[in-house]
Formats: sequence, structure tokens, C-alpha cells
Amino acid sequence: MNKNLSFLFKGFIFSTLLTCGLYNAQNVFSQNFNSSTTLTDYVASPASGTSNKFDGITSSGAGTTWSVEANNLTVSRTANAGSFTRISTTGTTTGQALWIEFDLSVASSTTTTNAGTLYVGDAFSATQNSGPTASSVNSRLGINFTTTSGNFTLRNITAGTNSGTLSGVQKITWVINNTGSSLTYTAPDGSTETVQSNFADVWTGTTRTFNEIGATTNGVVLKDFKFVISNGTGSITFDNFYIKSLSPTNLGVDLVKKDKTTIYAENGQINVKSETNVSSVEVYDTTGRLLKSSKSAQVSISRSSSPIVVVKVQLTDGTVITKKVKL
Repeated sequence: MNKNLSFLFKGFIFSTLLTCGLYNAQNVFSQNFNSSTTLTDYVASPASGTSNKFDGITSSGAGTTWSVEANNLTVSRTANAGSFTRISTTGTTTGQALWIEFDLSVASSTTTTNAGTLYVGDAFSATQNSGPTASSVNSRLGINFTTTSGNFTLRNITAGTNSGTLSGVQKITWVINNTGSSLTYTAPDGSTETVQSNFADVWTGTTRTFNEIGATTNGVVLKDFKFVISNGTGSITFDNFYIKSLSPTNLGVDLVKKDKTTIYAENGQINVKSETNVSSVEVYDTTGRLLKSSKSAQVSISRSSSPIVVVKVQLTDGTVITKKVKL
């Protein structure tokens, strides 16, 4: 292919990607709770301008307590309520699409619907330990307690439906689209998926749990992020938050970066080679079960675990690359 045709071909691809709404992710908030066991070290007022602080982690009265232990954030409730809030997560007033990712586990003994609820929207209070008004909420996601400690379900509050039972530590990915047009993204399982405007997809590991949850209020900007626990008896633990603002893919940068990141299996080990430092590597089987995780570029894994795995690589610049690998 001559240079002129090559240039025109690349320009056509770039134009097509933008027209179709292909998006990539840029990190705007991350926190793994590894730096301290002191709760106040994770709070700033205001937190805007930082990439890893909350505006508030609070509770109202005895019965709800927060703690940072074993490199995670845990809230325990027997009465009253508690919340964490990040104001201006995107750093703007016009956030249009967000990728919200975190590890979640639950301990409880009594079934409770909407024991905890996650909210995304605008004009939230950093100290209010109750849910924001519906008019300021774009999207909601519920967490339900069960009678078996370690098990929980997620709730599509808009439709009033629950997920299947989940257990242990689960990685939750919440993709919210408020762009005014359909959004195409690379899903946690490495596939290319689409979510319509004013809807959200929710993934558990590499399995899509909810396909297109309707918005609570259409058009509310995706600026603030909040969690409230106000029902039931139990505890909820969070870890490894990554919140990313989705923006149109820059073909020249994105494809070059992916071309320079290699993921392969050799001698019982997953290897990642990249010009950018590796933040984390997660290995899943094809059902979405997490097999191994590491902050190293090499992960030892047995072929007996699964002959084909899905490898998710997080780079320190916020880039996420997912690839199916044969062991």
C-alpha cells in the first residue's frame, strides 16, 4: 500500500470509530487502601483535584462504623446509616460516560433488599448519610444482603430485579452512558459491547449481570459518586476502586499502545510486556471466576485451572487491556 493510500485508509478508520462511538478510558479516581489503616487519610475537603480521596466517609450515630483493614474499606451496620462520597469525580460538570470498577464482598445473616446503594449524579452532599433525591441521580445500583454470610446479590433498582447469588470477592464493573448516543466499549471479557444513552451495563467479573439498566433521571451529569448503607445487619467491603471517564478513542495513541503491550503464556506463567508500567494483572476463567491477581507483570497459573483464560491488564496510566490467552 503506498503512503497516500495508507494515510487515507487510517483516516477512514479513525473517522469510522468516532462515528460509531468507540470509547476508551482515562483514569480520574483510584484507591486500593494500601497506604494507611487510618480512615481520615483517605478523606480531603474538598477532594476535587486529587485522584484518590473521598470528600467524606461518615456515619450518623452508633451502629454504623467504618474501618480500613487488610488493604480494604469496610462498613459494618446494625443501626443508623453511613456513606462515602466523592464530589466532582470527573473533575468537570459535564461528565458524559463513566467506567466504575471495584472489588466487593459482603457478610450478613438476614435477607435485606437495598442494604446499600451506589449513586452517580450531581449536587450530592459529602456529609448526608441518606440517598440523594431522584432528580439529582443519573444511575443507581443496589447491594442486597442474604441469610448466608459471604453471599449477596446486586439489584437493578430501576426495574426492581436482582442478580443471581454472588459469593466471595467479586469485581464489579459499572458502565454508565449519558452521551446522547450509543457507546461502544471493550468489556471485561474482552468483547466489544454497546450500551445505549441513558442506560448502564453492570458486569461481575467477566459476566454481564445487568444489560442496560435504565437511568433514574435522564440527562443528569455523571459528576458525583456516593454509597449509602441504611438497612440490614451486616458489613460491606470495598477495594481497588478505578473510576474512568470514557472519551472517544484516539486511534494513533490507543492502537500503538496496545501494539506495544504483549500478553502471552509460557511455562505455566502469564507474562505481560509493555513500555508502560503494569499496575495489576487479573486472570479469569471463561465463566468469569477470578483465578489469580497480581501487581506484577508475571502471574504463575496452572493449565488445569482452565485451558483458556481471560487476562485483564491495568497499566499505571489508566489503560486497560483484556485478552483471551491459551495456556
